[in-house]
Amino acid sequence: MNPYVYPVFAVVAWGCNFTLLKALVAYLPPHAMNGIRTLVAGVIFLALWRFSQRLGWRDWLLLIGIGVVANSGYQFLFLQGVELLPATYNTMIAATNPVWAVLIGALFFGERLSVMGYVGMAISLGGIFVLTGGGGGEVPWLGVFFALGATVIWAWYSAITRPLSSRYTLLSWTGLGFVVGLMPYWLYSAPQIAAVELAGVPPLVWAGVVLSAVMANCMAFLAWTRAIQLLGAVRIAVFQNLVPVIGVTTSILFLREPFTMLDVAAALLVLVGVVVTQRAKSSLPALTPSPRAGPP
Repeated sequence: MNPYVYPVFAVVAWGCNFTLLKALVAYLPPHAMNGIRTLVAGVIFLALWRFSQRLGWRDWLLLIGIGVVANSGYQFLFLQGVELLPATYNTMIAATNPVWAVLIGALFFGERLSVMGYVGMAISLGGIFVLTGGGGGEVPWLGVFFALGATVIWAWYSAITRPLSSRYTLLSWTGLGFVVGLMPYWLYSAPQIAAVELAGVPPLVWAGVVLSAVMANCMAFLAWTRAIQLLGAVRIAVFQNLVPVIGVTTSILFLREPFTMLDVAAALLVLVGVVVTQRAKSSLPALTPSPRAGPP
């Protein structure tokens, strides 16, 4: 099989997932839907892990501490953004993830960044600013805040994973960390799940929930990891820029979301800023990128 099939599959799954989640929250309360979705993914990760690595109590504390912030914190903010913003906007805001990861690496992990890196960040932020004036109406700033918060948390997790992931197997750090880190979120979403009238939910909605869990949370992550092993993180990094393109396209086609010329300008600014930042980063020595590069 051509190794480029793996990153292409991952970015298509992640890009389409923004549209799918926006469609699902029309039928289910957002945190009920997401609680069920992540539970399905958690069961799959546990089945794959199967106690493949023995962990001490310090390891458990580390997995729980980082996992709670990276998974429960992310999922709460992300779903708030999904509920309040069009899928196109959520996709474009999430596309700034590499920018925040580079900034966090520079500020807290001693990674070098050239002036052009900061220029790229400014361009992406300019795109977000333009985005808030698009769409033919007022964009809820609270939704932008939630979406940005989720993106920054995921960028922090990507940055902090780099020096720590070598101590653990991939499924221990990411799969098991996903499960233990999501326990507070599952407790939070439990009342919404319990209030859902299961019989009244169309079968296609349940199929969509399972599809999102299997494709976006599990298979896309495993495909991306395999792509890093076969092609290297630097070679496949450019594929991440396809996620917003796919997300915006599917949102317009299937959800009929409006997309104005101002939105186009915002999207271009975001993507240009990300590319400039990535090129500035790749021109300097850096730690090995984390395999957990995509959204959860």
